[in-house]
Amino acid sequence: MKTVIGVCGTTASGKDTVGAYVAEKLKIPIFECSKPVIEETKKRGLPLKREEIMKVGSELAAKIGPSFPVGIFLSEIKDKGVITSIRAPINVDYLRKNSKLILIAVDARPEIRFERAKQRKKLDDNTTLEDFKNLEEKEVVLGQMNVQKCMEVADYRLENDSDVGELKRKVDKILEKEHLC
Repeated sequence: MKTVIGVCGTTASGKDTVGAYVAEKLKIPIFECSKPVIEETKKRGLPLKREEIMKVGSELAAKIGPSFPVGIFLSEIKDKGVITSIRAPINVDYLRKNSKLILIAVDARPEIRFERAKQRKKLDDNTTLEDFKNLEEKEVVLGQMNVQKCMEVADYRLENDSDVGELKRKVDKILEKEHLC
C-alpha cells in the first residue's frame, strides 16, 4: 500500500514548508491540493482571489467526487508521496481508505499567520487582522471544505509559532516515529 504524508492546516501556518521539507528529506514527490483548483480558476478567467478559488474547488469536488484532487495525485505516487493543503474531510477519508495516510496538521497563532500571509502577498494591502480572522471563519465550512475537521482527525499536530529550524525538528520526530527515515 502506498504511503501518503498528508499536510493540512490553517492559512499561512507552514503547510507548504512542512510538505517541502518532508519531500526533500525523503526524496519523494509532492503535490498541492490547491494547484489544480487554481489552474481551473485561471482557465475560467476568474480573479485569483481566495474566495473565488474556494468556490471553484467546492464545485470541482462536488462534480468529480471525493477523490478530487487527491485521487489524481495518489495515482501518480509510486511508493510514498506528500500531499499538502488538504482541506476536505472527504479527501482524508479517501486517502485513509486507499493508502497509508499519515496526516499532519499545522497551526500557529492568528497574529503570526496574518503577518506571514502579508509578507507572502497572500492578502490585499488593506486587509486587517480582523478581516483575516473573518475570512478564516467563512472558510471553516464552504461546500466540501472544512480545514478544522481535517485538523481534528490528524495523526499529529504541529504548532508553528517559532522558526523554521524548530518546525523541521518537530517534523523529524514524526518521521522517526513513523519509521520513515
